[in-house]
Amino acid sequence: MGLMRGAETHKVLVDGPDVGVFHDLRLDHPVGAIAVASWYRVEGDRIAAIRTVFDTAPFAGEGGAPPAETAVDPVCGMAVPTAAPAAIRSHAGTTYYFCNPSCAAAFEREPERHLAPSR
Repeated sequence: MGLMRGAETHKVLVDGPDVGVFHDLRLDHPVGAIAVASWYRVEGDRIAAIRTVFDTAPFAGEGGAPPAETAVDPVCGMAVPTAAPAAIRSHAGTTYYFCNPSCAAAFEREPERHLAPSR
């Protein structure tokens, strides 16, 4: 049996030849799932470069640090540790946590768009 059970894509961002994908990998592991950010550089009709980033801390296992409390970034869907977010914003009496300042800025411009249920 493999370790990965599936993937759930939350957001795909395209900026010219650069593509960013934010997704969760569902695992056959006590961790359950991990948030992943991938960047692709497309040249012509081929992927020329890939960079994937994810936090390995949940795999620390027994004796490792307890899992951090997280919130979901309303812009990209990534899990953000509430103890050390890249940015925090309040809207309508609720605090929101962001993985980076760009997501916080996008939220500030159109908070209702990012809080609307997915279609």
